[in-house]
Amino acid sequence: MAPATEQHARDTAMARARAMAGGATLNQWPLTVVLAALGVSLAITATGHWRRGAFAIGCSVVLAGLLRAFLPRRVAGLLVVRQRWFDTALLLLAGGAMMAITLVVPHSRPGY
Repeated sequence: MAPATEQHARDTAMARARAMAGGATLNQWPLTVVLAALGVSLAITATGHWRRGAFAIGCSVVLAGLLRAFLPRRVAGLLVVRQRWFDTALLLLAGGAMMAITLVVPHSRPGY
């Protein structure tokens, strides 16, 4: 009976590994959402609307901070780098600063 028990244990371990591998890719949806928002922001910037694009990039970073703040560690996936408070503070501060800078920079007239 020992070989059958060992085989069952191996099958169970392999099934768990497959489930975890499949779940690991599904847990990356927060990062995918942030990267998609960043891609849209860069497309806006590439069309010549630098102020709107830069503001949208800041919004993307703030979105990453909010997702990191409210999602559990196992769901946040690759948004988890350090402790929750540090990741959240850094992302919200960087995104907020970028948004503020784009609002503060004065408009320039073409040709100057």
